[in-house]
Amino acid sequence: MKQIEKNKIMLFFMLSIGISFPIRSSAQSFLINPAFSKTDYRHFKNLSGYEISYFHPVNKRSQIGISFSQSFFQKPFSYLYWSLNDGHAYDRTVQPKNMVNSLSLAFEADLLQKKNTSLFLGPMISLNNLERKETIIDILKEKNTINAYTLKETKINKMGVGLKFSFQQRLYKHLWIFGKVDPSVIFYRKPNLVGTSDPSIISVTNYGIGINYNIKK
Repeated sequence: MKQIEKNKIMLFFMLSIGISFPIRSSAQSFLINPAFSKTDYRHFKNLSGYEISYFHPVNKRSQIGISFSQSFFQKPFSYLYWSLNDGHAYDRTVQPKNMVNSLSLAFEADLLQKKNTSLFLGPMISLNNLERKETIIDILKEKNTINAYTLKETKINKMGVGLKFSFQQRLYKHLWIFGKVDPSVIFYRKPNLVGTSDPSIISVTNYGIGINYNIKK
C-alpha cells in the first residue's frame, strides 16, 4: 500500500508540472507520432501504438516536456515451458492482448541550436501501467494432453528511467518533422522475488517518426 501511495504522489507531481507550464512562450511544441517499441520481455516484445507530447522551453537551448503513450502487443508466440508442479516440459502457445500505458517527464537540451534543425538529448522518468490479457495453451505431447486457460495481470505505476534522443527538421513555418529513439528501463517487480519467472527490470527502446507543431508567440 505504501508503494501505491508513493506512485500516486509521483503521478500527481508529474501531471502538476505538465499542466502548470506558463502560457507565455515563443516556442511551445505539440508532437504526435506512431510509436514502436522493443523490449527484452517476451510478453511485451514488439509493441506498436501512438504518443502525444507537449514541450515548453526553459531557455533558448533546453525544454521540458510531458508525454503520454499507449502501445499494444497482440502477436501470438510460443516457447518451451518447464512446469515446477509436475516436472514436465510443455509446448506453450500464448495469444496476447497486452497493453502498456506510459506517462513520462523529460528535460532536453538542443545540441545544435540552429534555426531549422534541432538535435535534442536529455533524461526522462516515467510511470508505466502494463496489462497482460493472454490465452495460454499448454500441450504435453508425451501424454497427449492440452490445457488452456486465461491470464489477466496488471502492473500499476511502475517507475521507468531513460534517455530521450530526437532529431528535428523544419518543413514549413511552424511545422517540423522528427525522428526519435528513447532507450529506458522499467522496474517491473521487486528483485529476489520467489516463485515467478518475471524479470525485475525490463529493457525498452522506443522509436518514433512524427510531426512537431511549434507554436510561435
